[in-house]
Amino acid sequence: MVIRSLFLLVYTFFSSYGIAHSDETHLRVVTEHFPPYQFVKNGEVTSGFAYEIVKAALAKAQLHAAIEVLPWARAYEVALKYPNVIIFSIAKTDERAPLFHWLLELGRLDFHMYSSNNNKLININSMAEARKYILVAVRGSYEADKLLSLGFRLDTNLILVNDFAHAWRMVEKGRADAIYASHIPPKVKHSSLYGYKQHPTIYEHRFLHVAASLSTPPSTIAKLQRAFSQVRQAQKNQ
Repeated sequence: MVIRSLFLLVYTFFSSYGIAHSDETHLRVVTEHFPPYQFVKNGEVTSGFAYEIVKAALAKAQLHAAIEVLPWARAYEVALKYPNVIIFSIAKTDERAPLFHWLLELGRLDFHMYSSNNNKLININSMAEARKYILVAVRGSYEADKLLSLGFRLDTNLILVNDFAHAWRMVEKGRADAIYASHIPPKVKHSSLYGYKQHPTIYEHRFLHVAASLSTPPSTIAKLQRAFSQVRQAQKNQ
């Protein structure tokens, strides 16, 4: 009986140690196709400014991670709900600020309205004017949240899709009048038959980040913060 109790005690200790160790060292990284920050091909991230930084930081921190490409709404949900999740590239807002650990600022995004040059009648100088048109945005994105907060209504003057490539195709094909976006992705620009018009009167900016889920252990967050800081410093020294 004593031997059995000792065995159970030792087993429980090592099982608990293994779980804790796994929680600290095995991460889940979620992202989407968002050029030029991360490029996805055949369901895998292959390149991009943000991707290279994340990959280098994980190697520096000696942390194991599988990078998953998900629809943005799903990626965001995973990062909100579960520990040990890194998400990139994500715009930081006042609403999102307390929901994540913000590991690294990647760059600034400047948002404008864009429409296809194929439709010369669209002219947007204010959000009030924009609400007269049908806009498209990615489900769960900052852009979608912003438009909803400004009075756009689903299935009335706002269409939500799963990714940015689909959103730009909607504008190109005339299924949506305009898109609220930070930039025209290079592939979209080069493949467009008509090109796009930027409506410069409407403008705001946000900063893009790498973030981690709030329930990630503090020791892992500290390790990641050091690694990202070292990678950024190495870039500056090049």
